[in-house]
Amino acid sequence: MSSLGRTVRGMASRAAALATLATLLLAAGPAFAQEEAPPGMSAFAPVQNLPPAERMAHGALWVAAYAVVWVGLLLFLWVIWRRLAKVDEDLRRAESRRK
Repeated sequence: MSSLGRTVRGMASRAAALATLATLLLAAGPAFAQEEAPPGMSAFAPVQNLPPAERMAHGALWVAAYAVVWVGLLLFLWVIWRRLAKVDEDLRRAESRRK
């Protein structure tokens, strides 16, 4: 494998590690931002017992939106992975022709 191929592969793995770290840090933020319970609420209250004004509106749409975003992100990563594999193959062919 050429040094350029190793450099491209190393950059790709560093980019993937950085993206993973950024995702973990962004996802962990809300966990540390917990608020105190409002006055009068001291325990868990099931959603069925909440008044309609305090329920999450259109929960199924929220789930669908998050699913679309995750599928889009995974599709994007798959496309990038395939393109990098193609570039790596092109570099290998060019290196073998050069010798």
